[in-house]
Amino acid sequence: VYQRSSTGQMSTNNLSLAVSDCFWKMVSDSVEQQADNFKATRYNLEAEWRNTFSGIREMDRNDLFEKAKDDILDDIAALHKLTPLEWETLIQENLWEEIHNKVVDENLPWCCRVYFNFKLLIPRLTLL
Repeated sequence: VYQRSSTGQMSTNNLSLAVSDCFWKMVSDSVEQQADNFKATRYNLEAEWRNTFSGIREMDRNDLFEKAKDDILDDIAALHKLTPLEWETLIQENLWEEIHNKVVDENLPWCCRVYFNFKLLIPRLTLL
């Protein structure tokens, strides 16, 4: 990294250029090292993926988009075959599945507390 310089070469401009060259060489080496690390990590992850999911075909972005589009169209076609009563039942079941914990665990105890407090409050009001 260090070079021997004669006194004639030690001007401010020459020293500045030497420091700049040394700095950018260090930056370049560091970037190359990080790029090599990323390449090695990517290679290892791809190898792990291939070994873990060997039976699954690799798909690029366009393939995934087409597959998702086909799945959505299949779902729409299947839903088109349902009657309005089946739709309503399906929606009610799915809605209840999503909110029943909140209703039973959070709202019901609060409503019961309010109801019983109200029931206790009515006799007191009639005594006044």
